[in-house]
Amino acid sequence: METWAAGHHDRYLFHDETTELSGYKNKAGEIVIAARFREAYPFGPRGLASVNDQKVSFGYIDPSGKMIARAHPMDNGPDFFQDKLARIIGKGGKVGYIDDSGKIVIPAKFDSAMPFCDGKAVVKLRGKQLTIDKTGATVVP
Repeated sequence: METWAAGHHDRYLFHDETTELSGYKNKAGEIVIAARFREAYPFGPRGLASVNDQKVSFGYIDPSGKMIARAHPMDNGPDFFQDKLARIIGKGGKVGYIDDSGKIVIPAKFDSAMPFCDGKAVVKLRGKQLTIDKTGATVVP
């Protein structure tokens, strides 16, 4: 099965019926990212796609197929982008944020974190609840 609807970065989802895995083809029908994902989502306009990789669970890949970051799981899928940021999981299970172009804007250092809303997010760091802005700086709630 192939989805040839408008894609981003000349990447279109396909599903290999034999392996039951998904990957990406270009407009010419050539496989550009092998079918290695249990689930895959279309590329966003700024070059990031969410996938369910067999090794890291949910993650974000760039148009070459390189895994950029492990995604925070949300409702049986990767975290949603809110205020153009999504949560990522780093070493030791710490939480940070990635933007929709694949840039890690706030390193994974928090014990837990909520999604951004109106430019702010509530996080926990060493047992202390804080409110941060999109740069990671602490702000008064």
